[in-house]
Amino acid sequence: MAKKFPPGRCTHCLNFFDKLTADHVFPKSWYPESTPENLEKWQIPACHRCNEEYGKIENDLLQRIGLCLDPIEISSLGITDKVLRSIKPEYATSKKDRLHRQKKREKLIRSLMPRNQVPQEAFFPGFGAPSDRNILGNFVVRVPKAGIKALAEKLVRGITFIVDNRFIEKSHFIDLIVADEKSAQDLIEIIRRFGDQYHKGPGIRIGRAVAQDNIDSAVFEIEIWRRFRFYATVEPRESS
Repeated sequence: MAKKFPPGRCTHCLNFFDKLTADHVFPKSWYPESTPENLEKWQIPACHRCNEEYGKIENDLLQRIGLCLDPIEISSLGITDKVLRSIKPEYATSKKDRLHRQKKREKLIRSLMPRNQVPQEAFFPGFGAPSDRNILGNFVVRVPKAGIKALAEKLVRGITFIVDNRFIEKSHFIDLIVADEKSAQDLIEIIRRFGDQYHKGPGIRIGRAVAQDNIDSAVFEIEIWRRFRFYATVEPRESS
């Protein structure tokens, strides 16, 4: 059930609105079927425009990354099947829906590339090794970095609002860090020693450590479906 928020600021653009929508920090469609039914799915206040724009980004990422997951892994159970159903015209409920599904299908097909044509360093960490249960076989799908960056910013803002009931003001910026566990070891160690862990069912895990001398600065580790993992920092902008 969607929460009702009073007039106030949008978590994302920080502007004031008389009417705010409820935006799920992690999209409802991203929770695997193994998620407990009684799990609270975090919601934050957002203006209609931000909610709609992030919804498009999240849907596009789900379509692409969902095809690269293990369909029977407990932490991503049902995600791949959900993506496949969404691009199959036979599941359409109307002519318009059929055309929409066909367009999504064609868009995904255009994003595919033969695996042997992609250098290893171009793979997102955690997705470089081929899997026998990956439905793409010898193909890989391109994922826009801009989409991942936008998602990281949204999640960091949303988690900060939920945990601290605070906004990330324009005096600070959010930086996306894409790295494997070995390269991100220093960040991981900081979070393990000084941070907190939050689990939203088997498919979502968050690690977060806040700077002791500045509560507005923080380090995040976000892991979704056990494979899609990235890091982010919140840091003050340099004063001019």
